[in-house]
Amino acid sequence: MIITTEKIIDTDEIRVSPDRTLISCFYVDAVVHIPYGAHPTNMPGMYYVDIDHMKEYVAAARDRSSLEEY
Repeated sequence: MIITTEKIIDTDEIRVSPDRTLISCFYVDAVVHIPYGAHPTNMPGMYYVDIDHMKEYVAAARDRSSLEEY
């Protein structure tokens, strides 16, 4: 399994609250740091949904050629 994450944190921080780790390490093959990976949707506590971008996507999705260009 490959996990993507907005932020890489120190192992010591994980040890402080191990109950917040939801996926056991033996399931994980790789961790990839991808800032703004949830964009244009939101990442609670980090950034909000990009409404203008979502409007652009919805408009493009209405027309196949526009969507391909998007």
